[in-house]
Amino acid sequence: MTAAAPPPAGIAGAALEWLRGVSDAATAAVGLPPTTPWWLLALAGAALAFAVAFAAARALDRAWRRLRAAGPELDARFPGLRGRIGLYRRASKAVLYALAAIVALEAWGAGPPAPVLESAATVALTLALAAAGWEFASAAIARALSAAETARDPARGPGSRARTLLPLARRAVFVALAAVAGLTVLSEVGVDITPLLAGAGIVGVAVGFGSQALVRDIVTGAFILAEDTISVGDWVTVAGHTGEVEDLSIRAIRLRDLAGTVHTVPFGAVTTVENLTRDRAHAIIDIGVAYREDIDRVCEVLEALGGELRADPEWAGYIRGPMEVLGVEQLADSAVVIRCRVETEPLWQWAVRRAFLKLAKKRFDELGIEIPFPHATVYFGADREGNAPAARLRLENGPPAAPPGPADGGAPPSRDPGVRP
Repeated sequence: MTAAAPPPAGIAGAALEWLRGVSDAATAAVGLPPTTPWWLLALAGAALAFAVAFAAARALDRAWRRLRAAGPELDARFPGLRGRIGLYRRASKAVLYALAAIVALEAWGAGPPAPVLESAATVALTLALAAAGWEFASAAIARALSAAETARDPARGPGSRARTLLPLARRAVFVALAAVAGLTVLSEVGVDITPLLAGAGIVGVAVGFGSQALVRDIVTGAFILAEDTISVGDWVTVAGHTGEVEDLSIRAIRLRDLAGTVHTVPFGAVTTVENLTRDRAHAIIDIGVAYREDIDRVCEVLEALGGELRADPEWAGYIRGPMEVLGVEQLADSAVVIRCRVETEPLWQWAVRRAFLKLAKKRFDELGIEIPFPHATVYFGADREGNAPAARLRLENGPPAAPPGPADGGAPPSRDPGVRP
């Protein structure tokens, strides 16, 4: 049987010509006429294409498995890549089998035109480069943030700042790569991207003129995040709101206060930041005692209580230093206020303060040290001779007291029938 059709052009044609030459050489070696049916060559070419694709897919599967088995080393160099290996594995297998199908169709003379193949190859290459660029950029950002945070505080290590800036930086890189890749793909499939670029320029101008507050929020937020002023997990006071930082977006801070209320504060409204949990904290404790107490004795008791609390295994891990009794802070209306201070771990200053106050109340009760409550001294004044007038008392459960008369140095009883003695 003679060949009924010429081999197709392109890669498949070259492969079929090679197969034809091998077949003719083999048939000539055994003494047969050098003629091979075209359909047999097409079938052999298709089978060879899918066999090569299958072998390449198996090799890629083994490579992906070895990459996933790298474990902590892979997570350190490319954070989050292990979770996306499955997606990349399926995409690579799909590309291989698509190439095998195209070669098989070309072998039968029904392959797509060359421009279509060139566009498809450009799209696939663009997507692959965008994915690789995103992975490498994300890994580089994560390593840079972790190294900077560890250098600043080795005991703290990579943590809240990386959790704060990494999503923002990765999101920015992803948006930029997605925009470039998307425009390239649209251009390859025949879409005119000139109106899209013109529209993007108009939108940029509109945003620049009409969204000054948004631009101010973004610029201020970028400086705050770059300076590491606030991180996720810190307890801060901004714009009159105090709470734990739950999230930092590109333009706002989200706080949750002690009552559970969520406050969203734009960066543009932030003029001062009070970070209550950065690196270390101090528990400030003010304790009032009665004026009759010996202040030196009270200070010694407070120092001993601080050492006792620091030696407690339940609190030893949260207290960094000894209790400092700073002395008398205030001579208040009803008490002498003594101030104490102790260095604690971040976020634990309030718990340590409550524990110390509880211990102080129990010890003061044992030692008879008075913790006064507010009271008042009533002064009725004095006359020209320096004598204080007598007070008028009324006993609810007994007979009314007789008003003081002139003989007692008081005023005569009132003649007004509406005034009771």
